[in-house]
Amino acid sequence: MSSGWRVVVTIAIKGADEDDHHVLLSELPEIESYQRLITETARALFMADYPQRQRVLRGFESTLQMGFATLRPGSALLPLEVREADQTIFRDIPVEAYVDRAVLSTARIFRRAAAGHRPAEPLPPTVLELMEDLGASLSDDRWMEIMPAGEPEQVAVVDRTTRAAIANFVPGRYVDDAAVEGEVTRADVLSRRFRLRVPGGRGIEAPFTHEDERRVTEALRDHDERSMIVRGRALMEPDGTAVRFVTVTAIEFADEVRGRTWAESWASLVRFADSHPVSGLPADLASNVDEYLYRDRKRA
Repeated sequence: MSSGWRVVVTIAIKGADEDDHHVLLSELPEIESYQRLITETARALFMADYPQRQRVLRGFESTLQMGFATLRPGSALLPLEVREADQTIFRDIPVEAYVDRAVLSTARIFRRAAAGHRPAEPLPPTVLELMEDLGASLSDDRWMEIMPAGEPEQVAVVDRTTRAAIANFVPGRYVDDAAVEGEVTRADVLSRRFRLRVPGGRGIEAPFTHEDERRVTEALRDHDERSMIVRGRALMEPDGTAVRFVTVTAIEFADEVRGRTWAESWASLVRFADSHPVSGLPADLASNVDEYLYRDRKRA
């Protein structure tokens, strides 16, 4: 039988206003994202301990489900608990202990990333990608604080800077020139960063300058009608998919680019015609084009 629940980590979502202790409803999915991160990390740790196994134990993930019963008043601190499982179900393997290890492991990596250091412990790319995505829905003036029960004094902060550092830890990624078209779904004029959602793909963050501010905010306002093309240097997945822009050289509306391309092509054609005159054509060609095109057919 289950022996109850115990707190393994406390999550807080904070902002620049220290007197505001609200957690926005739009931010609650980040708690579910944290659950997925811990589950995937626990699975990776288990497989590393038992490399001879093809998969985790049956019921492993359901045992790792987390929940909360209280929201500490006045602070918006969310204590997450894990159900203590009946150990006889899994023989001598302390399954729920993998939650503790996953919480501590990811928190340490977040802290190292914030300090500019690479992970001291190996984790698969699937885990690092989930770590990179944690907090992605928060605005740039909001962040998460993770306080493991096993290390309550060691707080891990997850913000835009931390996630950018984590993105560089995923093996096989590289920086290259990129041009990405998508929909602007968020823009922060203070941090001068915006988010581009690519159809069928993940959101891509990019910086923008003061000169591009009006264009970016206009794209955000008209996001359901107009897409943008962003060009620059981007962190890339091994398959060539852009993860985030490191530097940006151009931010343009896609319809303007396509319109300009047609105009430039037409202008180029006109310039070519002007610079390559054709001699020997009849003077009345324009008014008697049918005669010249079809007279041989008529004679036949």
